[in-house]
Amino acid sequence: MSSNAPHPNKLAAIAPAIVLAIVVAIVTLTPRGPLFAQDLQAGAEAARRGDYATALAQWRPLAESGDAAAQFNVGMMHARGDGVPEDFAEAARWFRMASEQGQTDAQARLGGMYAHGIGLEKDYLEAAKWLTLAAEQHHAESQYELGALYADGNGVVQDYTTAYFWFSLAALQRLFPAMDAQARLGASMVPEQIGMTEQMVQEWLEETRAAQSQKADDS
Repeated sequence: MSSNAPHPNKLAAIAPAIVLAIVVAIVTLTPRGPLFAQDLQAGAEAARRGDYATALAQWRPLAESGDAAAQFNVGMMHARGDGVPEDFAEAARWFRMASEQGQTDAQARLGGMYAHGIGLEKDYLEAAKWLTLAAEQHHAESQYELGALYADGNGVVQDYTTAYFWFSLAALQRLFPAMDAQARLGASMVPEQIGMTEQMVQEWLEETRAAQSQKADDS
């Protein structure tokens, strides 16, 4: 679709800031061994009870030693103010450390914080970078947020076909804002564009399934 086409209802404006709800990454076995996994599990159980002091005591040493799951969990505590003062900049610091190790949920939150200027100076290039990494790992909210960046041309070249592609993937995971965005954008596209993009979606899903199957066979 031409970048000169009228923008369908400023789709990116409907992309909300990522809601930083507690998402505890429970890892049953880590490369560092079962003792690390036990500490992660103990921290998760404490967090569920609302005993955030114990959770932090379990997770922070692991996070400081470089465990990505623990880094993400500590970041979430700072984002929510659970047992520590709410501090989005500190949350972003922990999310970045986990993101650099490939932790998908951390990449999603770091990208969202850059996209919406939460705890960080708004930076659409950084947002696109981290959201892309998470979106490629099937993170639905990141697929939606990335679609919004393409719809508005923030940090990426404006491309409604690519926006529709990411909205479609998120919609397949029943993310309702993405379903709405997909419908709105689709109303401004011709059937041939929609058909081409839907084919791209199917090919992407088939390729990722094949890659996952190969990885499972190799493990």
